[in-house]
Amino acid sequence: MLNIGYDLKVIPPTLFAMLVIMALVTTFATTPILHFIAPKEEFLDNETAPEPAAKLRLVRPLRQGILVPISNPEKVGSLLDLALSATAADDSPPRVASFVRRPLGGIRSGLREVEHRVVPRSQALSAALDYALEREAAIVPQATWTDAPARDIVRLATEIQAAWILMGFHRPVFGADFRGGVVGEVLERVADLPISVGVLVNATHAPIERISAVIDHSADGWAALDLATRVAQRRNCDLEVLWVPSVDNDDSELDEMLSAVSMRVPRIKTILVESRSAADLERQNISNLVVIGANLVAPLKFADQLRPLRRCTIVVQGTSARLVSTAIRATGAAASLN
Repeated sequence: MLNIGYDLKVIPPTLFAMLVIMALVTTFATTPILHFIAPKEEFLDNETAPEPAAKLRLVRPLRQGILVPISNPEKVGSLLDLALSATAADDSPPRVASFVRRPLGGIRSGLREVEHRVVPRSQALSAALDYALEREAAIVPQATWTDAPARDIVRLATEIQAAWILMGFHRPVFGADFRGGVVGEVLERVADLPISVGVLVNATHAPIERISAVIDHSADGWAALDLATRVAQRRNCDLEVLWVPSVDNDDSELDEMLSAVSMRVPRIKTILVESRSAADLERQNISNLVVIGANLVAPLKFADQLRPLRRCTIVVQGTSARLVSTAIRATGAAASLN
């Protein structure tokens, strides 16, 4: 304002210099004057208040990103939509990778020494870039030659320290075995790694207004709750938790986890699944997006329910339950600060 007034010749040079000095002096004098006037205890309370939440934020695992392997251009939109919804604002953008099988005759580059540096062309990756551009979303694209897709997917997830691998289901009939093909190999390879896997089944483009998480007291259950909470928080929609109790009916850890989740998702509802049957789940009025632990698919006969209803479903294989629960607690505390 002073510069504008000086340029318009409204403020003379002498007055301009006086006002600038006054602004500098009063700015630097504010803090010591407030410390002299106000009691010291008030400043100590304000400075120490964020410490508990700050400590909790430090225990967040280093792995926070999401790796999205793609191969089918038609399913890219659904995978990216869920990956972007599951990515927190302070996390790195999803790494979208297309693993292209190397041709049987090799890469015809003319020079053998540059064969390994020829970038493969991928229609799926082109579709992903178009999808992200239309929605002004940030992704990290990558195209790679591969002779063993499952091995290279896990290798890349380990290199970028991804917390999640979100991939599509490639077999036409879900009821047979969703662990078949490349998906099954990836699930086996990450079994002992701190990486959770979400397999998208029955992808739909319908708007998601409510999310159901079918969980139990297991690593798969807590990972499903973590993923459902991420999406519900980013989309600002309701979260419905369907709890499948264990034999001893110990719900103490569920109460602890839900208290942390409630900081991130204000509209949350918990339902007890009394019997492990598809009919009982149907009576619970499940949402159009269901996140379920992989260990519950067979006992709940969930595959028989998915095929006729065509609900958008993510089957989750989790990592260590302690890591997942720590991540939910820590991110819940961080969200409460914001």
